[in-house]
Amino acid sequence: MGPWGLPLLVATLAGCVFPARGCVICDPKVREALNSLEADYLPGHLEANHQKKVMEKIKQAVEDFKDLPIDEDSYMGVVDEATLEKASWSLLKDMKRITDSDAKGELFVKEMLWMLHLAKNTFASYAAQFQKEAFCPNKCGLEEQF
Repeated sequence: MGPWGLPLLVATLAGCVFPARGCVICDPKVREALNSLEADYLPGHLEANHQKKVMEKIKQAVEDFKDLPIDEDSYMGVVDEATLEKASWSLLKDMKRITDSDAKGELFVKEMLWMLHLAKNTFASYAAQFQKEAFCPNKCGLEEQF
């Protein structure tokens, strides 16, 4: 690897991985689904006096996807675009499943919050899988070049 090899490698990696801190909440489709949930679904499925508080809990649960524990053996704070898309698609699919079930009231709230808990765990496993399989420089053979 020539004198420009390492900076080029770093620049290439920087272009294909993202800090996971942005994670699924930054996906426009996820934001659109949350807005639709608030504007279109909740009014017919939850009492008006509970809608704002429930929506705050849902948004906070999605925001909490950012707060994954950093562990050098499983997750180091970065993911690639494909991993983010996979996690977003999984979350959107599960949200649609719940809204298609026409759940109402307390049942809706419990199902949605439990699903978000599980989705966060799923995202953590996707991020860890990316970390172990695609991002770890020790598995790329780079150490042999230096």
